Amino acid sequence: MRPTSALVSSLAAITLLSGLAGCSRQDSPAGTSTAPVRLTYSVFFPPTHIHAVLATE
Repeated sequence: MRPTSALVSSLAAITLLSGLAGCSRQDSPAGTSTAPVRLTYSVFFPPTHIHAVLATE
């Protein structure tokens, strides 16, 4: 097997196994909140940039 083929095969196997592992749903411990987490972000563009304009809408 060529080194490139081995690398591609290894990456494919790692990707497949990572996808199969996934994140399982876990019950929260008693007495803890299950409220959603609010995420925020900063806009680093000048105020006239289209991304900054859209972020303020």
